[in-house]
Amino acid sequence: MNTLFKRPHYFFLPASLLMAVIGFFIPPNAVAYDLYDTSYVISNTFGFHLFALIGFIMAYGYWTAYRRERVLSYRLNAIHVLISALGPLGIYIASLFYRAVLPPSENVVADWEHNMSVSMVIFALALITLVVQIVYPVNLIRAIWQGKRETKD
Repeated sequence: MNTLFKRPHYFFLPASLLMAVIGFFIPPNAVAYDLYDTSYVISNTFGFHLFALIGFIMAYGYWTAYRRERVLSYRLNAIHVLISALGPLGIYIASLFYRAVLPPSENVVADWEHNMSVSMVIFALALITLVVQIVYPVNLIRAIWQGKRETKD
């Protein structure tokens, strides 16, 4: 774990490769979002490949900072890696708690309220995961600002 937090590109590169491969093997489904009169349809394959591309960019940034011997913050690396790994995992686990509303039963309202609560938990986890991604540019800018690490004899 210590190496993973000191060199976060060791996490982001394999995770991005895994997401890119999963994007090719999952069945093509789509998620539709209606916003006023416009309907936005996003393919899950596109989503996996987009997140894989973002992960490759992050891995390249961290690798460049490591190669140029810039000092990255251990705590910021740990926060970024942990939330980037545990956020999607938590979202997936929370999505398993959805209840089937169809066919209708006598507890449709209770099932609907439960699903709304699960949706709010998923939204909160997604928001936390997205907000923590701000750590990445902050960490790189901080590393550039501080300069190279000192060599000890």
